[in-house]
Amino acid sequence: MQNLGVMLLSGMGVPADPIEGYQWIRMGADAGDPKSLFSCALLLRLGTGTPKDPALATSLMQKAADAGYVPALVAVADDRLSGENGVAQDPKKAAELLLKAANAGHDGAAYRISVIYRKGNGLPKSQAKADEWLAKAARLGNPHAQFEYAHKNMVLHGPVEAYPWAKLSRDANYVAAIGMLLEISGHLTPEQIEQGDRTANRIKAAYPVPPQ
Repeated sequence: MQNLGVMLLSGMGVPADPIEGYQWIRMGADAGDPKSLFSCALLLRLGTGTPKDPALATSLMQKAADAGYVPALVAVADDRLSGENGVAQDPKKAAELLLKAANAGHDGAAYRISVIYRKGNGLPKSQAKADEWLAKAARLGNPHAQFEYAHKNMVLHGPVEAYPWAKLSRDANYVAAIGMLLEISGHLTPEQIEQGDRTANRIKAAYPVPPQ
């Protein structure tokens, strides 16, 4: 139902029909499918294929999060941080949800947990925990985390350790990493750069499949 709905929404192999697409996704949501619950909530917020219904959207998004659907965990955490979409602002609950998503392999959630520990907003302030989660987010493939981790390694360990992370961030089109990689490369020999490229490729090959 979810997949058919997406095909109808996008016109993938069939004429685009947002109304029917929504109806199929809604049937999937009514059947309790977490991904359909999440998709249906987004459509209700956007008013795509159906009139906007913010209250129902929030309810369905919460159900998807309660079922452990990782993108919904992140979405509800966003609402808890901002106090938007009819949800009470609650940084502690937001951090709890982001931890669940991060432990399930969501790179963006892992990076945000690092920031939360650094600032102490929703979790006790801890630079050690912030550093730990920054490294995890970088290994999960988050370009922003890789950029910051490259900088950290440059300061603490030098250009050889920093290079692979700057390259990964640059290769993911993180603009700020372009200049950093050029600067780091200037401190390395061609052999060290070649070794750094191999290290970056090994790290990238180990990225987990992102939660769907």
